[in-house]
Amino acid sequence: MLMKMTIKNFRSYKDENTILLTSTSKINRHPEHERAIGRINVLKFVGIYGDNASGKTNILKAANFIKMFVGYNVLTETDFAFKENEGIPSFIEMVFSEEGFIYQYGLEFIKKTVPFPSFAITNEYLNIVGTKEIHGKTVYSLKNGLNEAMMNKNDKPIFAIFLNGYKQLNRLMRNHSFLNYINGADKAIRGSDLYNHLSRAYSFFKNDLVILGAASTNMVYIQDKDLSRITAYTQKFDPSIENIELIRIPNEDINKMIPGPVIQDIIAHLERAKGLIVMVTYENNYLFFSKDPETTYKCETLRLKHHYLKTWFNFLDESEGTKKFIILMSYFSNKNAKKTYCVDELERSMHPSSSEYILRFFDQETKKQDTQFIFTTHYPAFMKTSLRRDEIYFTEKDMYGVSAIYPLTDFNTTTDSNLPAMFLKGVFRKIPENGKKAFEGDAPAD
Repeated sequence: MLMKMTIKNFRSYKDENTILLTSTSKINRHPEHERAIGRINVLKFVGIYGDNASGKTNILKAANFIKMFVGYNVLTETDFAFKENEGIPSFIEMVFSEEGFIYQYGLEFIKKTVPFPSFAITNEYLNIVGTKEIHGKTVYSLKNGLNEAMMNKNDKPIFAIFLNGYKQLNRLMRNHSFLNYINGADKAIRGSDLYNHLSRAYSFFKNDLVILGAASTNMVYIQDKDLSRITAYTQKFDPSIENIELIRIPNEDINKMIPGPVIQDIIAHLERAKGLIVMVTYENNYLFFSKDPETTYKCETLRLKHHYLKTWFNFLDESEGTKKFIILMSYFSNKNAKKTYCVDELERSMHPSSSEYILRFFDQETKKQDTQFIFTTHYPAFMKTSLRRDEIYFTEKDMYGVSAIYPLTDFNTTTDSNLPAMFLKGVFRKIPENGKKAFEGDAPAD
């Protein structure tokens, strides 16, 4: 679970800003939203509010940046620094729990322009923040390398070879994350505590941190075994839907539709996907490719049946709200107990009651799971119906284009406060209309 996230000099966030996902002891509402990680209670929900272009989406873009770079060595942003700070390093840090351990991972990076535009890591580190047995240990840092005190003597020569290989890989450009490098398939060291820490942290970014954009069509969890559950949930959202099913398309038909090199690329992706689906959009259809031991691959397409209509509908023919709901349900119905979902513009293309249904569903389905739901929104009613006061954050941007994020707990409110009304009146603003930042304590109390 994500416990803390700090960003600096990333897109509209010029200064250091932090989101804290641990609970406040004075707030007792929705105790089921707390999950105990050691002695710390971590929140299952965070709702981020703000005007258009205030910086809400940039928080999720920062999370996606570090996920994709560490998990897949892919850069999602090339112009990531605040526009006046291109020559200054950017920074993203996350504190998270994984398999009972609490880790702190930080990445500092910069875009260089000499002798040519390039991306370079200026600092990277992984620390163990605390468990019952371990407190405040460094696992790896760019400056000092791996913690030799955590190695046994037989593993030291192997780690030395890997570390030297990483230095050679990054000798010219320093554009490859060590956490990504050391988790290559050829570098596993069984029985090594040090390697296990590196592997756990890597797994959080690659597997457990899930980012869904406002218009996301990522459907890697659409599978036959989950369709009955997804259909039942979707029927509550849209009663006109009678059934949802996957229909297999014969391989010979796919081979006629899609060029051979593209098919080979899909097969290569399936090898790396480790059981997940590879999705391709083709001629108003979503095609779902999965591994098949007999025919190399299997291709299916999703279709929906509505009551009183004989014709089946392609997924792309459905409304934007229905499509988004099914995509979210495909993730939430997947019984993985440790995902951190980050969803941009939760209520986009959906009726407000549908968005509230999603939050209730998520809450009910994940009561005993270390699963989180972080989302951006404009819908104030969530403040009253679905969120604790320590689960609410606001973003603002000043006249110079600098964003800031801050919690509702910075303001004087009580359990009886009408938070939606206060939000609509502009009570929770720290930057007045003249663009000058307000002094701490200036926010009016309820």
